[in-house]
Amino acid sequence: GRLPSSGEAQRIALARALATDAPILLLDEPTANLDAEGERRAIEALQRHLGERCALIVTHRPAPLAIADQVVSLGERLERAPESERRIA
Repeated sequence: GRLPSSGEAQRIALARALATDAPILLLDEPTANLDAEGERRAIEALQRHLGERCALIVTHRPAPLAIADQVVSLGERLERAPESERRIA
């Protein structure tokens, strides 16, 4: 009879996303509320269960980047962009 902690809720949400057959997953900070061990296990689960699906992972944490095929840094891109394009909608 209690609500899950933020880390537990995060792991449940990640498991639900991986359990779908969606060809593309958008994961926004999938390890933000996890401790180092939870983050390691979540990343291992992503590696095992993504298969051929595409995952777009938005993160500020470096650990999820280890499984990325390509990394795009908005900070660097925004610095090089003209002033009129330096906004995120």
